[in-house]
Amino acid sequence: MNILGAGGHAKVVLDCLRAIELPVSSIIDDNPAVLTLQSYPVHYSGTITVWPEGHYVIAIGSNDLRRTKAESLRLPYGLVIHPSALVSPSAKIEEGTVVFHRALVQADSSIGRHVILNTGCQIDHDCQIGDFSHIAPGAILCGGVQVGNGVLIGAGAIVLPGIHIGDGAVIGAGAVVTKPVTANQRVKGNPAK
Repeated sequence: MNILGAGGHAKVVLDCLRAIELPVSSIIDDNPAVLTLQSYPVHYSGTITVWPEGHYVIAIGSNDLRRTKAESLRLPYGLVIHPSALVSPSAKIEEGTVVFHRALVQADSSIGRHVILNTGCQIDHDCQIGDFSHIAPGAILCGGVQVGNGVLIGAGAIVLPGIHIGDGAVIGAGAVVTKPVTANQRVKGNPAK
């Protein structure tokens, strides 16, 4: 597996790859000053003329930057699921997505492309999460929640059953979402406003 990005998010992706014993072929970053990541050499993207073979994972926390990178490079993307994560056999997870330590994905949920399901988040049955979204550590989506593309749901937030969250919305850390959230809306608090 090749990793795109060499920041903090990449460190956790690297831990996931080690845990599933998947070898790291290369780490590539846009910053020429970054030379290593946990003893792995980092290659500057500006000097690459031939991209290494194999699958890639984009280890960039920003939804917008992850989308830009995926759409501009169009490489073969893999799927990374930490062994401590619990994923229902009936759940569907698309390419480029990373499921971190102790995350839970329940029955018949659908996870889009290049999504981050961060440490300890819970995705209950029949949820749908759009492409390039990030469900932060400890966030909980109750059953039947629909999350658009490019959404950020902050650490420890709770989204009640059947709620729809529009594209590009941001849910603040610790928020309790009791009503639908429109596209690009930012909400916080309990109940979220």
